[in-house]
Amino acid sequence: MYSVFTNTTKSVIQLPPRSNLINYSLLSEYYCKIPFRSFSIKYVSGGYERYTINSTKFKVDSGEYILANNFSNGSVEIDSRVPVTGLCIDLSPDLLNDVMCSILYPQTANPDLSAKSFFDSDEFYENKFNSSNTYLGGMLSKLDLLLSKNPYENHQFDSSFYFHIAEQLVKDYTPIVKQLRSIPSVKSQTRKDLYRKLLAGHDFLISNFLNEIHISQVAANCGLSEYYFYRLFKTVYGVSPMQFVIQKRLYYSKLLLLKNKCSIAEVALLSGFSDIHSFSKAFKKEYLVAPSTILK
Repeated sequence: MYSVFTNTTKSVIQLPPRSNLINYSLLSEYYCKIPFRSFSIKYVSGGYERYTINSTKFKVDSGEYILANNFSNGSVEIDSRVPVTGLCIDLSPDLLNDVMCSILYPQTANPDLSAKSFFDSDEFYENKFNSSNTYLGGMLSKLDLLLSKNPYENHQFDSSFYFHIAEQLVKDYTPIVKQLRSIPSVKSQTRKDLYRKLLAGHDFLISNFLNEIHISQVAANCGLSEYYFYRLFKTVYGVSPMQFVIQKRLYYSKLLLLKNKCSIAEVALLSGFSDIHSFSKAFKKEYLVAPSTILK
């Protein structure tokens, strides 16, 4: 089902709690406590919306979206002079679990859905994503472009459309599920809190890998001790934080060498290494060839 939701909308059609639907919204002033009725995708295409989900606050800007399931509680607030535009898509958790099982167990015609109910449990990791970085985000951008041309047209979406959305979402979440479940914790909320802190540190390292980095400061900013951040990072990503940074620097240096516009000494400095000797040693260990081989 498809509908348009505005500040003048008098009522919302009540649907079964585990069904599929799409709403296109144009809202300027809005506040609502959200009883997530199903599995929900909240995408913002213009302006921003503020969400509180399970006590965690999110500012969702244009081109970003947030995900939550029916185990989540929260609210949304919009306060803007011009309408904030976006999409609200509800997916059946049964559909998501079916798709996930089909991807994990492609040889099984009728997998045990109850054994893999990640999307339909309190284990699900609710978070914000940038549409430019995910499979689902690319589909949401295209869908928004279609609907924004004429929101009030009688748009129709069949089962195959929702199948495709579910497939993209599951592809995005497959590595997240593995990483989340690798974190040792009894309580699912504790595991999600630790994973969110770890992601903050991970994102910081990606954004600053060319700069001088002190892992102790990164850990402190994430609210973790240096040792716990180190142990957690290595458990989830398979390498230590500094090994991760070095890998990023080496890959960047390889791209510079392939462009063939800088000397090895210049590449070493541009890639964050203190000297050409340490750079050459690390490069050969990672790629099994000397930097001069790539340069030639």
